Amino acid sequence: MHMIIDSMISSPIAFPKIVPNDWDRWWKLWEKEAAPAIKVLKNHNTTNANWIGLNVYVKEGVDSVAYSNYKIKTVNCPELFSTLFDNIDKFPFDISIMQIVSSRGLVTPHNDNTNPKISIRSMLADTNFTPTFYYNIGGDKKYQTLPSDTNTWVYHDNKYKHGSDYYYGHTKHLIIYHGTAKRDLLEQNLLSCHNQYSDYIIKDNNALSSHT
Repeated sequence: MHMIIDSMISSPIAFPKIVPNDWDRWWKLWEKEAAPAIKVLKNHNTTNANWIGLNVYVKEGVDSVAYSNYKIKTVNCPELFSTLFDNIDKFPFDISIMQIVSSRGLVTPHNDNTNPKISIRSMLADTNFTPTFYYNIGGDKKYQTLPSDTNTWVYHDNKYKHGSDYYYGHTKHLIIYHGTAKRDLLEQNLLSCHNQYSDYIIKDNNALSSHT
């Protein structure tokens, strides 16, 4: 059983911070290549996401448009993120697409998937003065916060809707990983850091009560 996975809404994962090897190179790449995403395939979300971005990794044989429903430019540069790709066997997610995006407005609460889905994100950069990524729990906003030693977290996409506030003049850049969770490795990861990250874990109290 994956008891910790099933009993949480979100949790940081123990993994080195995923950042570019060279920030100057990254920002030059971003400024040159990032462009508005174009939604080309309809799904359960009827509105278009108001964000710009690019794919920095697409696994060989993967159709990024069919997989993500959005058309954005791909600039494969996994070597720029060696903290991830040099340790990919320890990362609890089988990555098909690594996408970096920045929203240009308010993101209303939504689910990315209609079926049960574990999602992983990393906060690459954030100039906001307060957390903005949140989960809608019983009509209330529960904001995602992170410890100082990791910028990556996991959450159940389909259990609760998530959204993001927007403050004019401030930006954040999220890494979105499209793929499939390695559930055994993820459970081991969460177990190893459960106590260390207890202040940052958002728990599913209903799931917890069902295990007692």
